[in-house]
Amino acid sequence: MNNSDSTKPCTRTLAALYERQGYIREALDMYRCLLEQNPDCREISDAVTRLETGLREEGSRNRQIEELAPLLEEWIGLLMSCAAIKRLKKIVLHIS
Repeated sequence: MNNSDSTKPCTRTLAALYERQGYIREALDMYRCLLEQNPDCREISDAVTRLETGLREEGSRNRQIEELAPLLEEWIGLLMSCAAIKRLKKIVLHIS
């Protein structure tokens, strides 16, 4: 995001505000814009690295959750089947 490409101002304050409010992608875009303007600024470079690392880690966690979801669905299905079998056994015992 170049400052000239957008009507939004490109400032450290706005980048930090985005980050604090959880708008990580917006904060990262803002810090990248600032880094283009100040390529030697260690603080901005560190912020870009920190946010990029956080997004990668978040993506990894999301993939783990996606991998666990089918197992959880199967587990819930098995619990429901077990409960149904117990109810059927009670009915069979009651009828006998």
